[in-house]
Amino acid sequence: MAYNPRMSIIPNHQTQNRARKKEDEADAFMRLPDKEIVGCITDIGIPFSVADLQKPNPLQVQMIFEWFAELLLNATRETVEPAMRAAAEDICGEYSDVVPPDTRNLMGFYVSLRRLLLECGVADFSFNDLYKPSYDRLVKIFSYLINFVRFRESQTTVIDEHFNKAETTKARIESLYAENHDMEARLEEMKRTRRAREAQMREKTLRDEDLKKTLLDLRRNQERVAARLEEARLRKTALAARLEDRTAAKLATRQESAKLRPRR
Repeated sequence: MAYNPRMSIIPNHQTQNRARKKEDEADAFMRLPDKEIVGCITDIGIPFSVADLQKPNPLQVQMIFEWFAELLLNATRETVEPAMRAAAEDICGEYSDVVPPDTRNLMGFYVSLRRLLLECGVADFSFNDLYKPSYDRLVKIFSYLINFVRFRESQTTVIDEHFNKAETTKARIESLYAENHDMEARLEEMKRTRRAREAQMREKTLRDEDLKKTLLDLRRNQERVAARLEEARLRKTALAARLEDRTAAKLATRQESAKLRPRR
């Protein structure tokens, strides 16, 4: 029997080299000249020079990143501060100030910035790019960011069109939701009305049953009274007949007695 060793899932050097080559080609294609990067950053109102790019200052770099994040995500260290403070209080309790607020907010801002750069095509953004930025890394990241902003501006009409469609759809959904809510309220009201009517019908049915029972009892009493009246009438008739017979017999007796009485 031939022995087939298990195939390794770790990419070989050739595959890794091909992937790295494609990544380098993409970086080279997206890379902008230093002066163009500096010009774009200066245009947004942040003083920046080629020397600043070649020997980056972390605070200045963080300020530039924050401008891009606010433009594209509406996210800054101030916007993430409430959530980060709540998270620190939830995890650390009374020791939430162990991590300085500035560091804490920068960590929260880093998460939003990393998500933005991932969308821009930078998959290897790290915290060192904020704390210990280097020339090569900044050129790459700024190039991707600026190209993304340019592409976004070139597609403003399409983006606005889709945004308007999304807003229309959202408004329609909200309208349908409101209509559905109103219909549910009406349905619930109809159910309540139906339950009330059913209760009234049950009450009416019970009253009708009681009335039927009462009428039936009255009819039976009426029949008993009628039977007693008929019995009394028959007894009266019989007594009248007996009285007539006795009266006639008495009259006949008197007549016979008169005949038998001697004459003077």
